[in-house]
Amino acid sequence: MRSMKNDSLIIAATVAAALWGAPAAAQQTVGFGTMAPGSLANVMMTGIVKMASTKEGVNGVIQTHAGPTQYLPLLNRGELDFANANAFDSYLGLQGVESFEGRPNQNLRVASVIFPLRQAIAVRKESGLRTLADLKGKRLTGEYQAMRTLQILLNSILATADMSMRDVTVVPVPNVLRGLEELGRGATDAAIGALAQPKIRELHTQIAGGIMFLPLGNRPGAEEAMQKIAPPSYFSEVTPGPQHPVIERPTVVQGYDYLLLTRATLADEVVYKVVKAMHESKPDLEAVHGAFREFEQAKMAKKNPVPYHPGAIKFYGEKGLWPPQG
Repeated sequence: MRSMKNDSLIIAATVAAALWGAPAAAQQTVGFGTMAPGSLANVMMTGIVKMASTKEGVNGVIQTHAGPTQYLPLLNRGELDFANANAFDSYLGLQGVESFEGRPNQNLRVASVIFPLRQAIAVRKESGLRTLADLKGKRLTGEYQAMRTLQILLNSILATADMSMRDVTVVPVPNVLRGLEELGRGATDAAIGALAQPKIRELHTQIAGGIMFLPLGNRPGAEEAMQKIAPPSYFSEVTPGPQHPVIERPTVVQGYDYLLLTRATLADEVVYKVVKAMHESKPDLEAVHGAFREFEQAKMAKKNPVPYHPGAIKFYGEKGLWPPQG
């Protein structure tokens, strides 16, 4: 296994080939970086590693951290082989700006688009909060020291209602999971979260009356205001359904793509095998988590500010998916 920094928050969960009945032949261990158990990032990576193991015999180990600002530099340095992150984090990490200031990660490469991530600000239904404007003067989690990009995305959500963090009382938290935990125990009035996040479903069943998401602002120019702060994001309307128990009426939330990243120096064959396994495994991935219903093989290669890995390009070329579309 590759060495990790002592100050990283690491919980290593071995996903060996034998665990899912893949060939037992000795192989090089492939490190997959992601967030802690309970996060959507961890669930999606668990599914990907499982498919890579069962379909292609890739011997994967999941290594968890507090956030992309910790594990993308590890991927860049070759201490990980794959990692998942949203398109915004990936772009900032490549350029070495914002939360990656002074640390450009030029070895980052895209292996695949996984699926769109949809998020908004969650509140308790019984709170009476129904719009972003209702948050003025209320407690909202923020700062996100281990996930600095999340604060930027939160700023962009507030901007749709012509608001900023100056309009709320900030409850500092290190990451998204801690923020949602604070919402669960009543230490904050609102916290950002992803619709498909396991913690969201957990809170919805644990909190009396459940939780709901506040829709983005609908003033003229609202989407443009959001994109000025977070360029890869877009408005996405979510409708009620079994996959979104917290949605009771059509709700406009923030959307952006989640990516499977790799490093430029990883062997083409390994990357090829992983994206091939994903391409062939949509029903199996859906069985891991319902969020994979939005995983589309035809959209695994989309135009992206981060370059694609040659191993991925080879596979997409064989499937008629290269060059990538918008």
